Amino acid sequence: MLVANPDSIMHEYTLGRRSLRLGLTDEKFLDYTNLSISSFYLVNAPTGLTIESVAGINPDSAVIGLAYNGADFDDLFNNMKIGIVKNILLQSKSDLLSNSLTVYSRVENPVCTIVPDSAVLHELTLGRRYLNLSLTEERFINYQTIQSVNFQLLNGPAGLTIESVSGLSPTQARINLDFNGTDLMCLIRIFLSNC
Repeated sequence: MLVANPDSIMHEYTLGRRSLRLGLTDEKFLDYTNLSISSFYLVNAPTGLTIESVAGINPDSAVIGLAYNGADFDDLFNNMKIGIVKNILLQSKSDLLSNSLTVYSRVENPVCTIVPDSAVLHELTLGRRYLNLSLTEERFINYQTIQSVNFQLLNGPAGLTIESVSGLSPTQARINLDFNGTDLMCLIRIFLSNC
C-alpha cells in the first residue's frame, strides 16, 4: 500500500512549492538511497505539474518535490495519485498507486484596464498619445516580447494605428499611438481589443 501526504494544501498558486511524503506499508524500496524521478509518476494531475525531485528517507518512505509551470486550470482535481513503478519495489507485481489527493484551482476573472496618458484624446495631438494597459488576474506570457501585431484598435478613427507596444511588466504595457492627421468630423471613442 502507498500513502501520499502533501506538506500543505495543494493549491494552483502554490503547487510548485509542494512536496509529498510517500509511505509504503507491507512493501519496501529495493534501494531507497538511489531513487530516480523516472520511477515515479503522476496520475490525473493538472497540466504543467511534474515531479522535480525524489529523495529516499528510509526503506519504506520517500519525499517527492513537485514542480509547476503555472499553466492555468479552473477545475478541481480530486483524484490525483502518485504512481511507483514495480521495478524499484521489493515484492509488488504491479505498479503501486497512492491514495487520492486533491488539488484546488483558482478561477480567475481577468480584467484589462486601459487608461490614456491624457484625459482628452484630441485630433491634433492624437499621434503623440499613448495608452497604459493593466491586467488584473491575468499576465502576459512574456511581456518583453509583445509586439504591436498582438493588439488591435477597435472603433478608432480613420488614420489611427498602433505605432508600438512596450511591455512594462508581466501585467502592464504601453501602447503608443500613431495618427496620420486624417480630419475627424466627430469624436470617436477608442477601444482596444486583445485584452
